[in-house]
Amino acid sequence: MGLNFACRPVRDYMYSIITELFERFDVDGVSMDFNRHPTFFRREESYQNRYLMTDLVRRVRKRMKEVSAKRGRDLELAVRVPPTIADSTRIGLDVREWIDEGLVDIVVAGKGSIPFEMPIREFVEAAEGTGISVYGCIEGLKPVIDENPIRALAARMWRAGAGVYLYNYFTLPAEWKRRMLPQLADPAKLAKLDKRYEIDHTDRMAYGGHGGTFRNSVPAAQIPVVLEETLTGQGPILRMDIADDVETASADGSLGRCTLGILLDNFTPLDEIEVRINGEVYPWSSGRTAYLPWPDVGVAGFPMMAGKRSIQFDLDCPPLRQGENEVEVRFSSYGPRGYGDKYSAHKGHEWNKPAVLIGVEITITYSKDL
Repeated sequence: MGLNFACRPVRDYMYSIITELFERFDVDGVSMDFNRHPTFFRREESYQNRYLMTDLVRRVRKRMKEVSAKRGRDLELAVRVPPTIADSTRIGLDVREWIDEGLVDIVVAGKGSIPFEMPIREFVEAAEGTGISVYGCIEGLKPVIDENPIRALAARMWRAGAGVYLYNYFTLPAEWKRRMLPQLADPAKLAKLDKRYEIDHTDRMAYGGHGGTFRNSVPAAQIPVVLEETLTGQGPILRMDIADDVETASADGSLGRCTLGILLDNFTPLDEIEVRINGEVYPWSSGRTAYLPWPDVGVAGFPMMAGKRSIQFDLDCPPLRQGENEVEVRFSSYGPRGYGDKYSAHKGHEWNKPAVLIGVEITITYSKDL
């Protein structure tokens, strides 16, 4: 941590540690985890120096082949890299080159920070036809220790052609593992289990202390979004990847209730929105709204805070569909804001800031009678 891999002694030192592991011990292989912590060069020199990290991986692979030949069995090399190929390359990890040269056997994408938006398919496509396995990382932090979100993420990985890699789930009880792991490992079992898809939040991770390096490799997510009145009346369009075959489930009668949840901050009593799912309008009047805790946020006794308002819509299928879905949030009524007017206070709170979209989720349930 904190080493500059542009320096030859650093690369020699790390090479000696990595190779000692499989030279001295009867292991199946080695995992080079480039997500702990993803800073290897001076930031402004990372892209230019990516050939040096490739050289280190190439050197490790060469020695691994030599040891494999002596033992008469193959050793495998796994790497865990940032959640996009572009961000990996930007910080000096030319994962596409590693795949093309056959330097690795397993690529694990991501560290769990943007699991719903990680473009896992681009890693699968890069490895297609090479025999290299691709896994998508799901980390054991809120919200993905809850059953419905982790099911949604696992289904998303499987549909993209990747496997499922769990990180930091060692803290969960044995009962959870006995119940959940067989579900996550079997796409057929997952298909008709309830799920919750979410839009990732840029501030989902804490970046203080040792976590500061994570910001270096994790791209921004789609929310939060400040909602302002626009010149055309259109609002931000957000995209959600749904792995469930909701069309087939709707046709065979196994699909249960599907809902869209929206969480807003700095929302005044006179604000109203309408939501469009793949172009179909869901007006404010069709939703259920309240100043209530956001479900499953993992905060006990979440207070009735000013402006924190949720609204939930029942969705039909269509417009909800498998694959990419567009969610547009538009203002249908925008309440006055600013200090000094009669609307600037409600229940003792000031309404002087723009509304902010801070949460979007789609919950899919299935009939339990089938």
